[in-house]
Amino acid sequence: MCSEVVEHCKNHGYRWIGDIKSNRVVYFRGEKISLSGLYDLLCEVGWFVDVVVGGEIYLVCGVKVYVAEIGDVLILINVKVGTDDLHFLCSDLLELSVFELLEMALKRHVIEEVHKEVKALGFGEYQFQCSEAALIHVHLVCLAFVLLYILRLRLLRYGTKNSLLTTDGAVKWVRGQAGGMFVHMVRDSKESTKSLLWRINTK
Repeated sequence: MCSEVVEHCKNHGYRWIGDIKSNRVVYFRGEKISLSGLYDLLCEVGWFVDVVVGGEIYLVCGVKVYVAEIGDVLILINVKVGTDDLHFLCSDLLELSVFELLEMALKRHVIEEVHKEVKALGFGEYQFQCSEAALIHVHLVCLAFVLLYILRLRLLRYGTKNSLLTTDGAVKWVRGQAGGMFVHMVRDSKESTKSLLWRINTK
């Protein structure tokens, strides 16, 4: 939520929504206040309402404020009921209701989580250029992510795991299974030691 990015959006006709830090200072009803202080104030006056999105309940409050170098914006404060998962969002979508803005923000959050997970799988380890190799790399990383996501769901569905693994947890599980299969292959192999060493030579 820096002024340069917002200005770039304005110049290209884009609408925007983004996370904003709780220590950011805004002007609410002419008074200068941090967003964390604004949150406490709005809690005291009871401005938060229950909003249900995707079967989950959120305590939400939307309030118009002025942010220096950005201008008039809508601040959406939301927290998932029963958690301390508090978020401050800032947007120029002043015409939207808190429900519409929260729904949009949650969709955006899913995209960000997927992006973070594919980066952990190697998405960002390639120097992107206009080349076929770059496209192949992107497709392979995304394919790995999709297969791991399916595996995570199946491990939960078939009772192999009691809770949904993270992508990193699924990678570790696959490595563990592959390691076990490799040990059994070596143990049960009828080949000579020299032949086995040749098979596992990665050079």
